[in-house]
Amino acid sequence: MQPPEMKRKIKSTVSHIDALTINFDYEGEVTGEDAREIPDKIAALHQGALRAAETAWTPGRTRSLRTFAASLEKAFYSFEPDFFQQNLLRIIDDVVGVIKASIQLWPSLVEIAYFEKHRNGLPKTRVGNQKRARPGSPSQSCMMCNHA
Repeated sequence: MQPPEMKRKIKSTVSHIDALTINFDYEGEVTGEDAREIPDKIAALHQGALRAAETAWTPGRTRSLRTFAASLEKAFYSFEPDFFQQNLLRIIDDVVGVIKASIQLWPSLVEIAYFEKHRNGLPKTRVGNQKRARPGSPSQSCMMCNHA
């Protein structure tokens, strides 16, 4: 199975990789084809939820499936490609900006941590979490039944 088109676009623009950094040249372009790929998949999920609601065994399950389908329709702008593309473009632009800013900051953070480690040592905090028994061991208590 191939990754979604957006992932392929980002991966194909990687221009530099080393021990601490990665650079990519993707600026957040979203074509109509990109914007159709996602709503098409979600529309199929929406239709599947509606079909499942028709054959659900309990009223609660029917209600849950219909609520889920309505939430998908609302979140994906009634599967209108133009509205979805506009909002997808805005979201991707924001996310790409955050990722690129984080990538620029990362080497400085590593350098600061390395310098501090050699100067004073990094701060240490002992965490007092209780050790959990391995699943299936007789000492593990059953949280649902409150017995060992």
